Formats: sequence, structure tokens, C-alpha cells
Amino acid sequence: PLFFFFFFPFLLFARSSASFFSASSSMSFTPPVHPSAVGGTSIDHIDLAIEEGVEGGDGLGGGKGAGAGAPSLPHKLVAGTEEHRQCRWVVSEALAVEGSRALALEPQYAALGKVPHAAVAAQVACDGAPPTRREGRCFGAPLPLHSCSGLPVYVFGQFELSSPGREVLLIPDAAEPRSLSAVAWNRALFACVAAAYAALLKGLPRMLGLPTSTSSPGSMYGFWPLSASVAHEELLPLLLGPLYRSLSTQPLFLAIPRDLEDGTSEPASRRQRPVLRRLEDGVVCPPAVSGELHQFVQTHFTSFDLPPSLREELLTLAPPGTRPFSPAELRAYLKRKLTDPKKREKRLAHRAWAGMHSAAFCLELLDFCIGDLQGGGAKGGFANLVGLLLLPLASGGLAYVGQASRGGEPHVVATVQQQTLLPHLRSRFVSPECTAHETLGAYFLHNDEFLRAARLQSVTLSFFAQQLQPLQMQPSATYLHTVWQTMGRSAGGAIKPTPEVVELFGSKT
Repeated sequence: PLFFFFFFPFLLFARSSASFFSASSSMSFTPPVHPSAVGGTSIDHIDLAIEEGVEGGDGLGGGKGAGAGAPSLPHKLVAGTEEHRQCRWVVSEALAVEGSRALALEPQYAALGKVPHAAVAAQVACDGAPPTRREGRCFGAPLPLHSCSGLPVYVFGQFELSSPGREVLLIPDAAEPRSLSAVAWNRALFACVAAAYAALLKGLPRMLGLPTSTSSPGSMYGFWPLSASVAHEELLPLLLGPLYRSLSTQPLFLAIPRDLEDGTSEPASRRQRPVLRRLEDGVVCPPAVSGELHQFVQTHFTSFDLPPSLREELLTLAPPGTRPFSPAELRAYLKRKLTDPKKREKRLAHRAWAGMHSAAFCLELLDFCIGDLQGGGAKGGFANLVGLLLLPLASGGLAYVGQASRGGEPHVVATVQQQTLLPHLRSRFVSPECTAHETLGAYFLHNDEFLRAARLQSVTLSFFAQQLQPLQMQPSATYLHTVWQTMGRSAGGAIKPTPEVVELFGSKT
């Protein structure tokens, strides 16, 4: 195949310490012909097993093929060989993709014998284990170039190069008259690169035997390119954009099916078995979704088990079908599942909802739900929180945000110290964890817009005075001293005995 013309010179060039290699293909191909005889495109895969040794060996070795589907090679170590390794490569080729065929038929390129052919090669195993490094692979034209592509695969093609630097030309250079035609050819050739790369990634799950319950996503997704790693920003629109758009419609995204609410339809071993799904079939969790919240999402949604870097790449490029897990989606899900009283009690008794019995976890959910409501980020603002069963109470249990207490009065936001001063209001107090929360505390204590939307009562001096009057309580000096300390601590300064304060609390103020 034409690929051997590209790939084997690279091996000879790159292996300065090797004295031999052998290769065998699990498939046979007809060498590509000139594009004038080709109608459309041709994408093929080739699986190579390569054996290497250091200088001093004088023969070829062999052994079992590396992995499923690899060819069987004879294996024999000879005298003088210090090291013997077996490497497995997966190779994909593409010919005359999109506009590259028409361009190759133009006189200026046809006269040069240009063939719109590209190949992508990935080393998937070395001595039966994944390779230790994938970044920094180079281009080949067909011999390897000094410039690094930043891709985790090798890319080969009849690229036009700059002189004398021998770089793949992707931007016209005013100093080189031929650069315009060279850049046009290289950009067209990247359609073949993208097609070959996509075919390689589509074939990896089968070749690596994925998915399995013990498989690591990195074994497959380590070959996916990332914007932060590529050495040339021109590769983003030329390669990464088309590549991810092509992959998004394929079942290549590792997911753990959501837990079933009845807990009896499937055994746990089957529920946790990973599957490959299309991008539109699940949610992609942003970096903010972590810890217990991430576990909750995996239990209740079909979410993808992807490396964090790949998740961020998908959220950045947003190929068709990308569905970021958002606060709006969580709010809608919680309202849909927990609004009906009968279904709510049944669901909260199920292990999938066990986290809802923890005030800390409910506040974690509330913290995420509020994420897109700050500064008028969503229509309706904080009113979108009303109806969420996420308000932990001091007496235990949960209340819906915006719901009045059993007595018909609003729930009260108070710190631990404030709650000890008004013990008769325990049934109305929200959990003190609300005010102590790292991020939500500021909303409960100081955000009037949030308090109004959630119909919560904050503790003020006038509220203190109002609560003492029904009790016909004449506050002692010690009690008032505690009130001043507590309220002063909340207000960030000492409470001064103004006429208003004296009027509220009496002469003992």
C-alpha cells in the first residue's frame, strides 16, 4: 500500500538505536491510484505489529501479535540482542476527500504528480502496555519533519514545505511566491487528514477491546487531539473542528448508564457497565461538577466518563450534539421528580436519592442551581429557585424554596448564635449550615433579592424586638449584651444605642 512508502521511511529515520524491525499487515490493500481514476474517497485501516531491538542483533524475532486482531509473528531472540520490544500500531488512510480531488486535477498540481493522500498512525501498545508518551508527534512528508505538530499521532501526506525550514505551509509567506498554491494544497490535504484521523478514532474501541468494566478512558481518549496541545493554531479550523464534528455523531463516548430508580431491574454489576454512546445521548459535565455532585449526576443522568481535558475540549468546541450539564437542567429535573408528594416520598426513600438527607449535599445542589442566576443571567432571576426541595431546616428535613413554614410565616435565616437567642422559633429556622456555607452564606445573609425571591426572613434588630414582645419578655442586661455581640458580629461592627434601639429594647439598652 502507499502507506508503507510513507510510514517505513519514518521508522528507519526515527529508530537510530534499532538494528532491525519486522512488520506485518492484518489487511491487504490496493495501492491508491491517481485521483483522476478515483470517484469519491477511500478510507482504510491498517494494523501493524512492529518488533524492535537494539544494535547488536543480527536477525528478526517475533511472537504473538500485540492485542486482538494483530497478526501473529514468529518470535525469536538472537545472540547479541540486548533488548527486544513489540509495538502495535494502528494506521488509517484517506484519499481524495472533499475538495482535495478537484484540486489535484488542476494543471499546476497534476503536473507535479500530487496525490491527495494522507495517513495517520498511532502507537497503541508497546510490549502489551499503553505507550508512555503520545504528545509531540511530528508531521511526515513523507520523512519526518523537525517541527512538532502537538498531536498525539503521526501525520503523513504529500505536504508542500517551506524552504529552507521544511515546515508545513499553512499561512502564505510573502517572501515565497509559491506559498499561495502551497498553502491551498496543504489546507485541502487536511480534509484527508481529518477523514483518516476520524476513521482511526472510530476504529480504536474495537481494536482496543473497549469498553470493559475495567477499561481506562485514557487508553482510547489519549489519542484525541486537544486545542491546548496543538503546535499550530491553524490546525483548529483545519483539523480539530472537522474532526470533532465527525466524531460527535458516532458512538464513541464512554458513558455509565444512569441508575434505575426501582433498584431491581438490573444487578449492580450490569448497571455499572460502561457503554459507548453518541454525544447527543448524554450530558457533558463542566469542571464545576465534581465530588458528590458529579456522583449524583452519574446516578440520575447518562453522563460521559471522559478525561477532564476532553470534557473541556467538547465544551469549548461544542460540536453538534454537545449537551453541557447546566443549572437549568438540574433545576428542571429536581422539580419534575420531587414536586408530587406521593412520588417524592418514594423517591427519597430510594438509595439513588440518599444524598438528599444531608443538609450539606442539598446546599451543594442549591449552589450549582444558583450558578446561572447571578446578575440576571437567566430570565426570572432567583425566582427560578422557587419550588426546589433544597432548603434544609434547623429542625431537620427539607422545605421547598419559597414555601412558608407550617404556621404560614416565612422561614427565618439565622446564624447558630442568633438561633440560640430565639429558641422558640426553631421550627421556622433554616439550617445554620445555610449561613455558614462557603458561597451560599453571602446570599442567605446579605442578598436582599435572593431573600425576597426565596421568601426568607432575615434576623434584624427590629425582628428581635418583635419576637420578644409576644413573649412579654423583659430582656436582661446579660441577654441584651449577647444580642449586641451577636448582631454586631453579623453586622461587622458594634451596635450603638441609638434612640431607635432604645425604643425597641427599652431602658436597659
